[in-house]
Amino acid sequence: IELQKNYIETLNQDKEATRRKLEDAIVEANDKIVILEKNIKEYSDNINDLEASITDETSLKKKRDELSPVSVKLRSKLNSLQELVDFYENNDVCPTCAQQIDDGVKHSHVEQNTKKVSEVRAGLDKLNSIIDNIVSREKEISEIRNKIRLEYNAVQAINSQIIAEQQYIR
Repeated sequence: IELQKNYIETLNQDKEATRRKLEDAIVEANDKIVILEKNIKEYSDNINDLEASITDETSLKKKRDELSPVSVKLRSKLNSLQELVDFYENNDVCPTCAQQIDDGVKHSHVEQNTKKVSEVRAGLDKLNSIIDNIVSREKEISEIRNKIRLEYNAVQAINSQIIAEQQYIR
């Protein structure tokens, strides 16, 4: 009887020690879950900040889409004007009517079209500068999107850890 009592006491002690170990493990897992949830909050805040920094993405795309055709038109106009300047500089006879082109007329047309070429070039340079800035910003936005994707991946990994800890607790 005494041996059975000692055996039962040892079993109870082992059971109590195992219960304490399991309770400690549960507390530790819960503490880990709390830390992981804080990490998720930090990642979520970071994601929100990153997304707030790229709110101009749609307007940039729209602006680029509007400016690209204008750039093409300006280049076309520049080429046309340059062809006119080249024509008057290199020809003395009109190819259509075969008449001599007066030097005053040639000089006038060259001067007018050269001035227009300069104006169109200046406008095209400004437009290209704006488009370059837009493209540069779009690259920044793309990099930010990649960062956001990495943050989401980190959140998913943490969520997986939380699920694993909850299963361990169960």
